[in-house]
Amino acid sequence: MKYIPGILCLFSSFAFSKDLNFEKENYFIKKDYVCRNEYYHFDDKNYADKCQNEVYQYAKKVLDEKKLNTIADIGCGSGYKLVKYFKDKEFRGYEIEPTLKYLRDTYPKNEWIESNLSLNPKKPDADLIICSDVVEHLVKPDELLNFINKFNFKYLVISTPDRSEVVKAQGNLQGLKGPPLNKAHMREWSFEEFKKYISQYFHIEDHIHTKKEFWGQVILATKKSS
Repeated sequence: MKYIPGILCLFSSFAFSKDLNFEKENYFIKKDYVCRNEYYHFDDKNYADKCQNEVYQYAKKVLDEKKLNTIADIGCGSGYKLVKYFKDKEFRGYEIEPTLKYLRDTYPKNEWIESNLSLNPKKPDADLIICSDVVEHLVKPDELLNFINKFNFKYLVISTPDRSEVVKAQGNLQGLKGPPLNKAHMREWSFEEFKKYISQYFHIEDHIHTKKEFWGQVILATKKSS
């Protein structure tokens, strides 16, 4: 059989293209991973500061160091941590029902907006966007990242569990292949997978693990140049 460089190059390019397309379709999670495809609503109203404290502490540090003023928290849950860490700043929380009603009843002096990912965001200007442990709850997480990209923001703090660390904490090796043990999670990313996924949409400035809540990972990002 003769060696034909042009054909070999063609097949190599085709294989690379197929792999890249699969990665994008699978949100850059490994090929054998099994995702959920049916949304399960997680009621966050009873969770005050049980989780994600370090995400909000990190966001507060960014806000102070960069001298930012306005915050938009997409998927703010109970709103407790947003009020706790940013009570002296101008902030808005974005949520869906029935949590939205709870927020408006519990914190009537603050601004709470319905987040409809299929529409342009209301009041889309904010210095800092926070999106804490939301992306793993969505069947189609691209919709969330496209929604965030419609905001005029300077910095984005986005977090999600690190699948490898979650498995260690839970002792559930099945979690490596999916679906996650938490039935409200559609999928969970490893550290490198999440970096690749988010970098398709935003420029990554920093990427860290949380220390106390050791299963978490946090990315600081900015908008890509158009």
